[in-house]
Amino acid sequence: MEPHFKKTTVLGVGLIGASFSLALKKCGLCGTVTGFGRTVENLRRAKDRGIIDSFELSPDKACHDADLVVFATPVGLFSSLAKQIKEVLKKDAVVIDVGSVKEKVVSELEDIFGSRFVGCHPIAGGESSGIDQSSPELFKGALCIMTKTEKTDEEVFRNISKTWEAIGARVEPMSPADHDRVYALVSHIPHVIAYALV
Repeated sequence: MEPHFKKTTVLGVGLIGASFSLALKKCGLCGTVTGFGRTVENLRRAKDRGIIDSFELSPDKACHDADLVVFATPVGLFSSLAKQIKEVLKKDAVVIDVGSVKEKVVSELEDIFGSRFVGCHPIAGGESSGIDQSSPELFKGALCIMTKTEKTDEEVFRNISKTWEAIGARVEPMSPADHDRVYALVSHIPHVIAYALV
């Protein structure tokens, strides 16, 4: 049986956040999706396109009664947002992120949310950004790194893993430190090759 989240909150309705919302909806993995973001215009457009069902301009209101919270803003905003929503989250709410940096993020957000936080990095999207490029198919065949630590709740990890697999991603468990080492190496290889060629 696939996991199902009655209410999902997406903090940051850009390419990845919007595509994740669309994928959850298409696969019947959620009831409603509430969005939070910086601009009313983008949030209204997202609602008009059926990406989200409602939106809030305050993160704590957006996260009220959520079963799943997805951090999809720029990574630098995670810590501040986490502190704002901590007190309103349900005890059994699951929190994930989709950022490309893991060690610092996982350490900070585990301190705030405990065992019900799982760091994720779906490697999808390329050079495009924004909701205009969003698609429920974005994660089909994409690799999604899921970080696991000694604090991670096993059942939460399994459910989030099943969620990514249900929307088409290939899940690879990895420690936050290993993720950052591998990703730094991979992202630097093109620059090293270009430098060598010059």
